[in-house]
Amino acid sequence: MSEIKVLIEGYAKEKNGIEIASSSTALIKNNNLKILVDPGSNKKLLLKALTKEGLKPQDIDLIFITHYHPDHILNIRLFPDKDILDDDIIYREDKLISFSGKIPNTNIKVIPTPGHAYEHACLLIETEKGKIVVAGDLWWWSEKEKQKLNIKV
Repeated sequence: MSEIKVLIEGYAKEKNGIEIASSSTALIKNNNLKILVDPGSNKKLLLKALTKEGLKPQDIDLIFITHYHPDHILNIRLFPDKDILDDDIIYREDKLISFSGKIPNTNIKVIPTPGHAYEHACLLIETEKGKIVVAGDLWWWSEKEKQKLNIKV
């Protein structure tokens, strides 16, 4: 069984006319692997969250990216020697290794969910509490769009 923990709750807000955003980040433990999903763009927040878990960037085994928007991927620079996975490719240095169905050496199912971005994918994870889906961006509204649509989040 996998364990999953949301390390960072993502945010998108406006401050002084500037959009500020970083994705939610999840930590999955499966078969002695530590998989970080969407490391986000706020370096200080990610390092603080890892430290709180007793982890350093080098303790992470794999990085899974739900899609390639900068608010989800900028912090991959903290993991220069780690495999980066998307919906069907493992990026290992200059190698692109195809896979399908599940993250290799785990029971974590990868589900392509194009829409928000062409390459978007979700993870289906079996835990003791039941099945959990890590979905990246379920929806996205800028502050201006939320005001226009009168959306309260």
